[in-house]
Amino acid sequence: MINPVDLTHINCTVDNENDYKLVKNVVSEIKERPILMRHIVELFNRKPELININKNSDPYEGHKKSIKQDSVIKNNLK
Repeated sequence: MINPVDLTHINCTVDNENDYKLVKNVVSEIKERPILMRHIVELFNRKPELININKNSDPYEGHKKSIKQDSVIKNNLK
């Protein structure tokens, strides 16, 4: 499925404290359950300042950390 709207500026991973703050805000602001991507987009359209909470976060931070830890574990098994 291809979304006609570019949403790559929305980082919904939780890899650090700022990511957590953003998700906490999103969950408290959106009353519908389950929370769908359209709810998140609508929220950011209404409150664009929220996107600034984690704008400097690396969306691949958790993945990079996991790869690094896997390498350490792999090297320790040798």
